[in-house]
Amino acid sequence: MNVRKTALSLLRDAEAGDKYIALTLDGYLNANPCDARDRALLSTLVYGVTERRVTLDYFIDALAADPKKVGARMRQILRLGLYQLMYLDRIPPHAAVAETVALGKSAGERAFLNGILRGYLRRGAEIPLPTDPIERRAVEVRENNFLRLLPRVGHIAFARVLHFVSARERERHYIFIAELRFELFGLNASAVDSRGRARL
Repeated sequence: MNVRKTALSLLRDAEAGDKYIALTLDGYLNANPCDARDRALLSTLVYGVTERRVTLDYFIDALAADPKKVGARMRQILRLGLYQLMYLDRIPPHAAVAETVALGKSAGERAFLNGILRGYLRRGAEIPLPTDPIERRAVEVRENNFLRLLPRVGHIAFARVLHFVSARERERHYIFIAELRFELFGLNASAVDSRGRARL
């Protein structure tokens, strides 16, 4: 199994089909048994990239000359590469770069991937985090921990944090508002529909 290629495929499938990554990964593993080592790395990459997406995208945007020109597929590959460099100490940097660059389909793509990843190795530690405390917190925390911020920072600040996550992730947060009994943006019970989704 090419673990990184499989991780890329699963992440892209989940994103394109608006699916939960856990269901996508479980479905793949049930249909494609693999050894424990590959299974562990695949799970680490898929869940890690999903959880750290805001942070990874921030650094991709900081490293790319024109972030708007980084397509969805290339961005997913860069997320995989940066996640390994930033969070998986047991994988040597040269191996993480080489395996990630190999996911490029053309010489041009591979050169671009190599440039971004090696750029992170050269100056990643020098890239400043946002000076705004809310924006900084959005980059520092995991996406699935955003709701924990609400009681601590208040509705207005939390709204600004949500600005930095995708529309799909914001939708997930709204769905759980009723269950968590939070009043996002000053909403009361009458402003939440039968699925616990905010009526905005």
